[in-house]
Amino acid sequence: MKKPAGKDRRQHSRYSFETTIEYKVCHLPPPRKMVRLLDTLRRAKGKDISKGGLSFTSPQLLLPGTVIEMKVPPSKAARTGRLRARVVWISEVSPEKYRVGVKFS
Repeated sequence: MKKPAGKDRRQHSRYSFETTIEYKVCHLPPPRKMVRLLDTLRRAKGKDISKGGLSFTSPQLLLPGTVIEMKVPPSKAARTGRLRARVVWISEVSPEKYRVGVKFS
């Protein structure tokens, strides 16, 4: 799935955020076909961040609606520590590599 093309609808400014983040899947959208992903700590590479969310690249396909918990290092744009977020878009960058956009909960 790809993020919608067209006008930029962001509410917050984005900042470069090229650092490693850790996340785990907390809740899957229906149908729950990917149960093996629950509670497994994963690493991903952050791309950009804002007060409302962030994007990262990951080898794991995450469906829109998936809730994750992330451990995020300090930044100007977001609180530090553990954050919950919901996947809102995903696009395939290359085979087994995805760019994921999440909105903080």
